[in-house]
Amino acid sequence: MSLEVTVNAGARGVLRNTTSVAGNEADPVGANDSDTETTLVSMPTQFFTVAPCRVVDTRGGAEVPVGGPALAARSARTFALAGHCGIPSTAQAVALNVTVTQPGAPGNLRLFPAGLNLPLVSSVNYAAGQTRASNVVVALDASGGIAAYADQASGTTVHIIVDVSG
Repeated sequence: MSLEVTVNAGARGVLRNTTSVAGNEADPVGANDSDTETTLVSMPTQFFTVAPCRVVDTRGGAEVPVGGPALAARSARTFALAGHCGIPSTAQAVALNVTVTQPGAPGNLRLFPAGLNLPLVSSVNYAAGQTRASNVVVALDASGGIAAYADQASGTTVHIIVDVSG
């Protein structure tokens, strides 16, 4: 499934995204939930590209600004992105490629502005042991951070890799 939205500069309004899961094949957690997520769109904003850069890799590595450990299931973890990989402190959102790898259980990853309520819509779904990726645009909190939440069986972990492009 993919979603593309084009919003003209200066536009204001509401973006409503309704999701529905047909069966366990599409939802590895088996919840078969349907939901509507409503987001207020307030423009004008501008999109600036940055050279693709790995900003988070929980597997570790000295060359990555934000590292491990693996993301624990059912707890939100904040990642400060502003100031890394060319992301300015004035950025309001980031365009990301997010990858999950080595998940200990089936589940989904949710990315959202740090400090806000957990969204009902996932950024990427996965089965145990799978590596999956997705492109997302995530609003930043006032400090330039995002939160990540792995909705999978308690006591398990998943590694996440986040590359920024804008």
